[in-house]
Amino acid sequence: MSLQKINRLAAPVLTLAVCVSVGLTACGESKWGQNGARTPQGTINLDGLKVGVPENVIKEAVLTFVLDDKPAAKAGGKSQYLSRSKDSNGGQYVAQCIGGSCYRLDALYDSAPIPKEKALETVKNMLPADAPPQSKVDDSELSKAGAPPVESIYYGTDYSVSLTFTDKDGQTVKSVSVTSIPKMSAFGSTDKKASEDAKQTAN
Repeated sequence: MSLQKINRLAAPVLTLAVCVSVGLTACGESKWGQNGARTPQGTINLDGLKVGVPENVIKEAVLTFVLDDKPAAKAGGKSQYLSRSKDSNGGQYVAQCIGGSCYRLDALYDSAPIPKEKALETVKNMLPADAPPQSKVDDSELSKAGAPPVESIYYGTDYSVSLTFTDKDGQTVKSVSVTSIPKMSAFGSTDKKASEDAKQTAN
């Protein structure tokens, strides 16, 4: 067989191999990830997940999240998802969605509480880039006896943050939550005990 004929036959085979390779690479990746980075299909980078993302982003990340089918997780018409994996600080995530978008994220560090500095980094990761600057801090609960103290932080009128501490000094955090107030209010969600519900349904 002449060299010319071999080259003529090899060209389509090589083209097919390249197309298959590209196709498999595309199938194994998803566009959702931290700062737009690609992640394996069916997964999502918890450290890059932000409040306000479309629910489908979480729903389709079947290797990272599972739908919580407990009755409390469906209250008020919401959907709640529990992370199968943990973030870089060892926290399990609870994502609450309504109206097609995620209005609240909780990161639970019950088994291994983290320093407040790291908790504030988690807050920063959860907030969208266009979130308004911090506008108010309410740490009055740190001086109260009884239940674990909570510090509330507000970013304009758009986002509320809750840090639940293990100590009265307010230095060690066992849970972080970030809520989009407009998204929650738009659907009349009565989420008064969201943090406690999240912890209960995650167990």
